[in-house]
Amino acid sequence: MANLGVNVLCVPAMSPKTGDFPSRVSTFVTDTQGFALVANGPLNWDKETIVPAAVFGQPFESRRCTFWPIEGVELPSVVVLERGADLPAAAVLT
Repeated sequence: MANLGVNVLCVPAMSPKTGDFPSRVSTFVTDTQGFALVANGPLNWDKETIVPAAVFGQPFESRRCTFWPIEGVELPSVVVLERGADLPAAAVLT
């Protein structure tokens, strides 16, 4: 992707396992200095909540990846992040 000049990537996914999503997003962000969003659905597989269900990556060393759902936040919710913001600076709307 970096060779193609891609710097914004949005990926819809449908998988019961999302364990490698954060590392893939982090690699893309590091290689391209771009932004990435992987959103997985449905949220529940066989009555188990998938974590992370979404990964947002941004090219800031202090906060390379943000995960959703966020512990302690009721579902459904919307998280609005400022560019480069850490979660405490984010607005969480439920």
